Amino acid sequence: MGIPRAVLLVSIVAFFVPVAVLPGPGETVGREIAFLLNAIETSECAFLRNDVPYSSREAAAHIRKKYDYLGDKIGSAEEFIELCASSSSASGKPYMIKCGDSEPVSSSTWLRKKLEDFRRGGSD
Repeated sequence: MGIPRAVLLVSIVAFFVPVAVLPGPGETVGREIAFLLNAIETSECAFLRNDVPYSSREAAAHIRKKYDYLGDKIGSAEEFIELCASSSSASGKPYMIKCGDSEPVSSSTWLRKKLEDFRRGGSD
């Protein structure tokens, strides 16, 4: 006799709906990475890549391009920072960030601080 199609369809939908409604770890990681990219892009800091200064928009575009290429290898915001936003893939030199008159700091340090603040509920 078999299961009526309507019952089968409702059962399948009911099974998958809770998964679709609850945010998964991928969504959290995506929000954190989006926040970090936005923090870079909207900062008024200079980004030093291979000792050459770039604007925050140029830096964000470059890091976004690396993320687009490596995205499937990234499972956390920390991996995003390490793989996309910490150093030059070509030279291995660390990226540095210089905000105003302050001394340059590694982008890794700067971004980890931004991530920590974001996770604590701050926007900076």
